[in-house]
Amino acid sequence: MNRVLNDLVINVVNDVIKRSEIPVVIYEAPTGYGKTTSSVNFFKVVSRYGIASSLIHVLPMRSITTQLYCKILNSLNYSNDYCRDFGVDEVLLNSLKGLNISEHDIGYQFMDFIDSSKSPFFLKTVLITTFNSFFYNLIRLSVGEFRKYKKHYEIPRASIFTSAIVFDEAHLYGGDAYVEKAENSLLTAFTVSIKSLTKAYTPVLIETATLPTYLRELLITTITTSNIRPRLVTFRFDGVKCDENINLSKSEITCYDSEYVSECLNIRWHTRIVDDLNYDLIKDLIYSGLKVLIVRNTVEKAVNTYKKLKEVIGNVTLIHGRFTDNDRRIKLSRIISSSSPIVISTQVIEAGVDISFNALITDAATPASIVQRVGRVIRKCGDRKEDREGWVYIIKSEGDGIYNAELTKSFLSRLRDIISQDYMIEWRLPSMKAIDNRISYLKLIEELYSSYKPQPDVERYTYLMDLISRPLISYEDIYEIITRFEDLTYSSLLIPVYVGIDIPSCDGVSNCLNVVSRNSVALSRDFLRKYLSDLVELSGGLIAILYLRCDDELSNCDIIKSYVQPDKVLTYQLFLWKVVGEGITLIPLALSGRAENYSSETGYGVIK
Repeated sequence: MNRVLNDLVINVVNDVIKRSEIPVVIYEAPTGYGKTTSSVNFFKVVSRYGIASSLIHVLPMRSITTQLYCKILNSLNYSNDYCRDFGVDEVLLNSLKGLNISEHDIGYQFMDFIDSSKSPFFLKTVLITTFNSFFYNLIRLSVGEFRKYKKHYEIPRASIFTSAIVFDEAHLYGGDAYVEKAENSLLTAFTVSIKSLTKAYTPVLIETATLPTYLRELLITTITTSNIRPRLVTFRFDGVKCDENINLSKSEITCYDSEYVSECLNIRWHTRIVDDLNYDLIKDLIYSGLKVLIVRNTVEKAVNTYKKLKEVIGNVTLIHGRFTDNDRRIKLSRIISSSSPIVISTQVIEAGVDISFNALITDAATPASIVQRVGRVIRKCGDRKEDREGWVYIIKSEGDGIYNAELTKSFLSRLRDIISQDYMIEWRLPSMKAIDNRISYLKLIEELYSSYKPQPDVERYTYLMDLISRPLISYEDIYEIITRFEDLTYSSLLIPVYVGIDIPSCDGVSNCLNVVSRNSVALSRDFLRKYLSDLVELSGGLIAILYLRCDDELSNCDIIKSYVQPDKVLTYQLFLWKVVGEGITLIPLALSGRAENYSSETGYGVIK
């Protein structure tokens, strides 16, 4: 179904362009509203006016990047074996009509390998990518030549600055309190991206479901100081009804979709705070015919929950961030096909994954994260009579060291107060005012985040802007800045760890890269340092690495294993090219993992 606010966003973009301005739009609407389709329609408009030659859709996680890429392929009837189980999105299909694009115009870029449409230089008409890949290309650390000392970095940058850029699930770039002592590296990288794009008059669409006031104000300031007037389109039930009389020239348009409101008010939300995970409750929900999502804050909790539930129920699917590409794809396809009544997950399922459950059982976390998790419940907003009861159980917790403890405790306390007064928590409709006997999640977010105002790191921001903006820059300068701020986006560098039993045999560069990629797990450097001997093959204190060994023509290749000092590999330098001897090139691919500690069922789960 086409949504009123999706159309409104496109009308605003049209109006901005007709006023000879560059469209930079912040679009906020509820989880499950279908905002993602606005990305394609945004590109349709800006390309028609000749101000963008391609679309780059940026997402924070590989799982949802894979899903969107596969849904676009399937909608265009170009499905492959990898994408077949991800289904077709009818609304997306309608949006894609009229673009006159083929499978060769669709590409993706992130660590995993799906098919030959991978496009590290961003040279596709429609490109789906992770924020990591996008930001590395933006700051001249070309992901297509990551292992080379000298890089053709202006190729992807030329594509970036001539494209329409969409940042989806933008709340995840906004510094929500994850690890309490972590730097605001991701928030800084996001702010730097917005600043550099708007300075270059690049069309930008920022989409989110939960945008706290502090982040909205930060984005507006960043954009306006680039001499661009941002436009805000915001779904608020306490605003006015969206209709044809909306003034498109306003800087901020706040209204609601009456049809969507009517659908969502059909849902009766049952929210409970519980002391611990109740396995009898889970069995009761399943035997009642309900689909249940269980979200734990840590991989260890998720794995232990999976093991216990599998013993008593059997048909359970576990997914988290420490699986190989192959295993994660199999699990995602099971979840999407609804072949498992219970899914146990970590934060990887929070954003963008278009799957609907009847009940959520989750560890307590910060408000924005809980809202995203509840966004997986009754996503069609009571479309069917059997989907008009939403069950939310929140397990008492102080954030498990992942989320800000004070914010998490305050959230639980506020929820408890509201529930005790017989109010219903409205998890779908954003409103600052009470809706009959319902208190919206938006009111909670604004209350609880009022004193939480993270800001970009000034030193990091200054260096990164210089890296992006300086007309001429040496490779030494690039690597000096990267070394200074090694964790450029997320709190810890991700390093691939190969978990195959034997050194793989392969033929040719592409085939060798694919074999290793699909059987590797991306692990954070901090996690590796903590459990190095459990995760990676060691010999005499040296770390085993798989290298691609090729001749000068890169035609005759094989994979070999070598051993290196730990301080040489737990940095970005792992990915640089290394030439050894005359006519031989060694390309580091991944750390050699301890395969006996990896399981396709539980991944790198509980590390003792």
